[in-house]
Amino acid sequence: MPFLQFITEQHDLASAYAGSHAAGLVALSVAIAILASYVSLLHTKLMQGATTSQRRSLWHLNGAVAMGAGVWAMHFLGMVSFKIDTTVLYSPLITAISVIPAIFAAWITLWVLHHGQDRWRAILFGGVMMGAGIGVMHYTGMAAIRTQAEMLYLPSMFAISIVVAVVLAVIALAARKLLRPVIVRSVPRIIVSAVIMGFAISSMHYTAMHATVFLPAAADASLMPLSGADSNLIVMSALSVAIFIVILSAVVVVLMNRQQRLSIQATSRGERVRELTERLQSVADRIPGMVYQLHRDNSGFISFRYLSDAVQDLFAVNVNEAINDARTVLSKVPLHERELIFKSLQESAEKLSPWNYEFPVEVSLHKTRWLSATSVPQKESDGGVSWSGFISDVTEKRKTEQTIKELAYSDTLTGLPNRRSLHDELTARIELLAKHQAAVAVLIVNLDNFKRVNDVHGQKQGDAVLQEATRRLQSVLSERSFLARVTADEFVVVTEFTTAEQARAECEVKAAKMLEVLREPFDLPSLRHQCTASIGVVITDNSWLGAEELLRRADLAAGNVKTAGGDNFSYYHPSIEKEISARFPLENDLRAAVGTDQLVLYYQLQANEQGQFIGAEALVRWMHPTRGLVSPAEFIPLAEESGLIVPIGTQVLRQACLQLAAWQQQESTRHLSMSVNVSAKQFYQLNFVEQVLAIVSDTKVPPHLLKLELTESLVLEDMELVLTSMHRLKQQGICFSMDDFGTGYSALSYLSQLPFDEVKIDQAFIRRASMAEHQRDWTIVNAIIHIAQDLGMDVIAEGVETKEQQERLAASGCLRYQGFYFSRPAPVNELPL
Repeated sequence: MPFLQFITEQHDLASAYAGSHAAGLVALSVAIAILASYVSLLHTKLMQGATTSQRRSLWHLNGAVAMGAGVWAMHFLGMVSFKIDTTVLYSPLITAISVIPAIFAAWITLWVLHHGQDRWRAILFGGVMMGAGIGVMHYTGMAAIRTQAEMLYLPSMFAISIVVAVVLAVIALAARKLLRPVIVRSVPRIIVSAVIMGFAISSMHYTAMHATVFLPAAADASLMPLSGADSNLIVMSALSVAIFIVILSAVVVVLMNRQQRLSIQATSRGERVRELTERLQSVADRIPGMVYQLHRDNSGFISFRYLSDAVQDLFAVNVNEAINDARTVLSKVPLHERELIFKSLQESAEKLSPWNYEFPVEVSLHKTRWLSATSVPQKESDGGVSWSGFISDVTEKRKTEQTIKELAYSDTLTGLPNRRSLHDELTARIELLAKHQAAVAVLIVNLDNFKRVNDVHGQKQGDAVLQEATRRLQSVLSERSFLARVTADEFVVVTEFTTAEQARAECEVKAAKMLEVLREPFDLPSLRHQCTASIGVVITDNSWLGAEELLRRADLAAGNVKTAGGDNFSYYHPSIEKEISARFPLENDLRAAVGTDQLVLYYQLQANEQGQFIGAEALVRWMHPTRGLVSPAEFIPLAEESGLIVPIGTQVLRQACLQLAAWQQQESTRHLSMSVNVSAKQFYQLNFVEQVLAIVSDTKVPPHLLKLELTESLVLEDMELVLTSMHRLKQQGICFSMDDFGTGYSALSYLSQLPFDEVKIDQAFIRRASMAEHQRDWTIVNAIIHIAQDLGMDVIAEGVETKEQQERLAASGCLRYQGFYFSRPAPVNELPL
């Protein structure tokens, strides 16, 4: 029978045989097509999972054969289901050959899908090849038919059958890609694709069958004998083989897919386990410490089941050595600490409570580090206990804690114990008084005028003073004495004695030594500072007095000394409480008096050798509204302590200059000079020079008639600053007098450096030298007079009360005097001018 003959206009379609299909066989053919498609598409997964090229080729060929055989079986099932009223035989050779195009098309399709994966070009090419292969197989199979009827094809339906096969094949292959966002798992997507592919194969077949027309043969052709195999025998045999191949391949593919999936899962899990193991190992290596698992059996034997590499850094021990023998690690721990570790592990094992412990490790001969172990215990099946956790280096943490403790209980500047440490120490010593007969002495050492060092010279110089003061105090204290620094300028000494009498005797010696060493000039890098101190002492042999009460009493005693001028020591006595109680209202009253006419000036005139008045010293007096005239000895120390001396000094200076200006208005008083005392706190004010010049300018007094009196202790406190300020004022004509000369210890050595115009001999020298038993003191007075004169300075003696004193001073060359012999302090209107 000729291959692919088409209907022409010469053929009579009305005489064509009417054929029909058996529904059961049609359904079976569609199922075979779907099954073959599913098996074939599953082969792509097997090809992708193949580990060798030979195995991949084997799966490739097997998939192509299964698909080709399935398509071929579906075709011939469809052919067997078709019945016409004439004999139909099949050519065995062509029937066998017809499976080749289907296998070849399936092979190409699988190759394209495997290498092209889900790219549209591969999907389109695979669909075209599959559709074309199905078409070639179908029409080749149709050519195997041997019948006396003439088999022709409708051209249009023939073309449609090929297009249907290609389009549906493309759709089937594209379904896996298009359904991926909707169907995540690959198998359901393959099933959908297989169903579409099965329908593509079936649709192409039955469309092609619809394109086939069987016309009665010519009379001479119908008489020719037919050659071919019985359709039922050959076709059913071939179909059986094809179906067996498809089903067998399906079973093999499903099983292999399952095995491959399980293998992939196992591999994935293995990779996951390996990844997790590596990650855990990496984490263990990166943890700032050592990860470990410690095991303790029923007998108490300890071993390590796991150790991270950090054991080398923390214990200087190899990992394998430590796991083989835990003693290599434990030997690094001091013996006494090792016993405590075993005891704590025992407690943790009994209660199954977390084990947290810090312990030292001797890494080398001179190196010790602190480690912290944290772990959770777990009861094992063998009855032992395992601890899983980590050990970290806490050496720096321990150092920080020690530093914090030192900061909490020590003074960072001097290294001395601070107030908290002092309180603990003093409390402990007081508690011993209840058990032992003893006495405790508390001495508070308060540096006089220390704040001015910080204010004027800066904190760095103040710190240097405190450090040097600490060194000096330590040099005179015994080992049993406890020295602490509690405030910026306050030190506390605590000492125990056998009896209160012994304490009193030794405290006097201690206090005197401390005052002595503190009086010595502080030669700092950029400052020579003269320091004094006020020391308060309290002694107790009673345990009922608490630490705070003792410190309060000693502080009151020190404050009492400071009020009296400092540079001394005093014992606490109850009357101090009364004095302080009385001082508070007096201080409030003084504060209210500043700037008012309650503070008035008295003047004590100064005379020359002829008894003529040459000047006056301004002296402040306080006319209290209820108490009357308050002695300067009472309110001046209070003003110094409270800081009121600064505004009082400014008020006195302005009033004195106003009086000096008034004297300028009269011829008889125009020559008089005015001496004004300046306190240290006032002088060291940053704007002192500007204040003085402003007052001189406001009152319009001749600067050379204003004489500022400075004490020896003031000028020696900070020579550099004093010299600077004095020179600035002297450039404007203002004069200076050194007051109370001779009461200090270093004035003679520094007198030549100071631009004083006058030296005032302290009245204590004059009074003492006038006594018969102290005649040698005139030698000192004569020396002062001659030194001052040699330096070009005037000399004035204060405290001159008799004619004999005046004459003797005159004989020694002192021609200026101040004292009761010439004039008592009095208001300006009572002066003998």
